Parts: sequence; C-alpha cells; structure tokens
Amino acid sequence: MSLEELNNRFDTMMETRFSSLKSITVDKVNEEKDNTIIVDCRSERERGVSKILNSMDKSEFEEFVGNEDNKNDIINNNKNIVYHCLFGGRGGSYCLQSQNTHKDLVNNMYVLKGSIISWINNGFEIVDSDNNPTKNVVIFSDFVKYAPEGYNITN
Repeated sequence: MSLEELNNRFDTMMETRFSSLKSITVDKVNEEKDNTIIVDCRSERERGVSKILNSMDKSEFEEFVGNEDNKNDIINNNKNIVYHCLFGGRGGSYCLQSQNTHKDLVNNMYVLKGSIISWINNGFEIVDSDNNPTKNVVIFSDFVKYAPEGYNITN
C-alpha cells in the first residue's frame, strides 16, 4: 500500500474525528527534534517492543508538564508537543484530552501525521526498550499492509 493512501486515510480521520487539532509531518518533527516533545500514546506492550527515541508515555508527559519550569520552557521556547500512536487515533484522542487539561499549551500541540507507521515508512529510526535501534514494531489490524519491508511485525 502506498504512503499516499496512508496520508489520505489520516487526513480523512483528522477531518471527521479531530477537526480542531493540528497535525505535523514526520519530516518536520525530525527537522525540529531538538525543539519537540514526543508523547507516545500506545500501550505499554507496544512501547516495550519499540518506540521513537526520547519519546515519553502519557504518564511521563503529565509528570513533565506538571513541573512549572518545564511548562514555561515549552511556552517560552515554542516547543512542539507531538502526540503519536500506531496511526493517529489514540494520539488525536489524547491530544484532545490534553487540550482540556493544559489549556496554556494548546498552541504547541500536534498529532503526528501517520504516527509510527509513517515514521518507519520514511526511514526514521525506532529503538527498543534499551534504546538500541530495532526493526521490531507492533502493527495490528489492516494497518499491517502499510508496514515497510524489513520490519518484524508483532500484532
């Protein structure tokens, strides 16, 4: 399946379920990685197989932004907060929830377009729980068709 199809599917999801949210591409996140906080909204099991380097889970993120110095750093340095999951649905849902909880950070919040599927399809690295590069990733349901060659798929 093509990345174009994946992107169209993501755009449709955003229009129908998350029209109030902004999205950001994997290329843009990679370009601005030093100014970006990546929040992984996948399950602990999924994160245990692989993750984007330096991403944090939802509880780590809540603890991080619970610190006023961290929150001020995000605002003052206009840092991106990027929510991701397998494709974008859970990331979008948690982004909406975060907008209600952290109203002062709404302008910094984005959903990662195509999430981890798009990340690996664009050749960006994922790591295991010890932060070593890996080709293992959890992909389930019909999203398996978007998995690039060379990856070990767990579902």
